[in-house]
Amino acid sequence: MNQPGANVWPLATYSWAIVAKNQTNEATGEAIVKYLDWETHYAQGALAKAEGYVALPAAIAAYSRQQLNERDVGRGRPAHQKDVTTTKQ
Repeated sequence: MNQPGANVWPLATYSWAIVAKNQTNEATGEAIVKYLDWETHYAQGALAKAEGYVALPAAIAAYSRQQLNERDVGRGRPAHQKDVTTTKQ
C-alpha cells in the first residue's frame, strides 16, 4: 500500500456494518440508521473528497439506503415509516 510510482493505485475496499433487522431499543435503532444513512450518502460528497477518499458508487449508496429502510427501528416500525433518514449537514 502507498507504493511510489506513477502506475500504482491505493488499496480500496468496502467497510461493512452488521445491523440487526429488528432493533429492541427504538433510540438505538434510529441512531444506527441515521448514522449509516449519513455515512453512505452525505459524507460521500465533499467530506470524502476533502479526506482523499473516493465516494461510493451511486448503486451501492442506493442499495445501502434500501437495506437501512428495511430495519425495524423499534416497536415494529420500519425505518422508512419513521422518516429517520438524515438531512444534509
